[in-house]
Amino acid sequence: MKSYIFLALMAVLAVSTTGCAQCTDCGRLKQSTEALGLFSSGTVSPDLNYFVYQRGKNRSPLAIIGIDKKYSVKADSWKPTELTSEQLNAWVRDNKIERGQYDDMERVTIHYRGWDVLDPNGQKAGVYYSTLEWTVVKFEGDAVQIFRPQPSAMQQNLRRY
Repeated sequence: MKSYIFLALMAVLAVSTTGCAQCTDCGRLKQSTEALGLFSSGTVSPDLNYFVYQRGKNRSPLAIIGIDKKYSVKADSWKPTELTSEQLNAWVRDNKIERGQYDDMERVTIHYRGWDVLDPNGQKAGVYYSTLEWTVVKFEGDAVQIFRPQPSAMQQNLRRY
């Protein structure tokens, strides 16, 4: 019995000292109806540098992110784009046509959402638009590193059935 208690205490200690560390330089996404409205209306901010995440050359992007111009951006999986209102409107329209509102193969409803990109201090640093609900945005001084977007854990679980 004592060995079980000892093992349980060791497990708690291991998790509390190593498993819960968070990225202190990482920002976060906060779902925003305002950001969704900007993308849905084709509004392009002159204060942001835009990047797209695509699979395939002739497809609409799976995700679009705009980062405040005060930051330099490193984004290996993302392509910089000189976004115009016309291009944004076309991509939003094409995304609805290409992917539809319901994916018959995956048996899930597809929702494009808008998020504010927040820096580690909670200040708005950009906007994000996608069906992929998760990406890492790491802030290092005046530089931002944007990682490849991923489906959330919930989206991954829904796609297994």
